[in-house]
Parts: sequence; C-alpha cells; structure tokens
Amino acid sequence: MNGLVDIRSLRLAATGSPYPTGLISKRVIDVILAVSGIVLLAPLLIICFLATVITSPGPALFRHKRVGFKGKHFDCLKFRTMVTDAPERLRHLLDSDPVAAAEWTANRKLRYDPRVTAIGAILRKSSLDELPQLFNVLRGDMSIVGRARLPRKSWSGIPAP
Repeated sequence: MNGLVDIRSLRLAATGSPYPTGLISKRVIDVILAVSGIVLLAPLLIICFLATVITSPGPALFRHKRVGFKGKHFDCLKFRTMVTDAPERLRHLLDSDPVAAAEWTANRKLRYDPRVTAIGAILRKSSLDELPQLFNVLRGDMSIVGRARLPRKSWSGIPAP
C-alpha cells in the first residue's frame, strides 16, 4: 500500500459524555491564555478603564446577556462605549429623525450613532472594548479556543454540513 489508511476500518468510540471530546484540554488552554492575556495586557486594561471613567460619567464596564454553551446565559463584559442613558437617547432620536429611524429599522445599527462616547469610538474601532471578555474566559463563560462543534441547522431545518 502507499502509506494511506483505509478509513472504513476506523471506528468511533462512544465516550458516554454529554460534552464534546477535548473539553478539558480546551479549558486548560483557555485559562492559560486568559491569565497570560490579563497579565500582559494589564497596563492597557487599566488605561482603557481610566479613559472610560474619566471621559464620561458612569461605570467603566458594560454587561450584557449572551448565550453560551448549552444555552446557558451569562453576563458578557465590555468596556462601556456609550452614554449611560443610551436607550432613552435612542428612543428620542428615532422619534425625532425619520432618516435615523429608517436606518435603525433596516440594520438595527446607526452609522453615526450619537450615543457613542468619544473614547468609546476609539475602543470600538480598535476592538479594545472587548478586552474585559478575558475575565469571562477565565470564569468559563466564553472560550478563546473556539466553540464546540455542535450540529448547525440551515434555514430549512436540515442539519448543515
């Protein structure tokens, strides 16, 4: 033979575990990378934290609900990039500006969002607002390595490849 293995002779072993194979090693890698990232990026985290606190009133961190592994909800951490009364400002803007209302209806985003703070625009553009998610990784809410391979469904309801 030419050194190739006939895959028909391979068998998959049932692990009996409800979790994907390799979850423990993935978690170890996540912890090592998250701790390393927090330690190495600590000065940058502190600068972003202070810049957020100094340039606009309110908390430096923003929490929003996300869905994690097996549908578990968790609070995802980010540096706050918007004013603290953003929902009220959005409501007022959409009521008073039909162009902004149409853009919001079409995209659920505004190209020029007046709710974003000056430092928030910089944090978003550079993705530095995402750095606090390293703490979510450390807690086990998120993963750096990637997500477990779970069956995806297409729009037709048939599992996608």
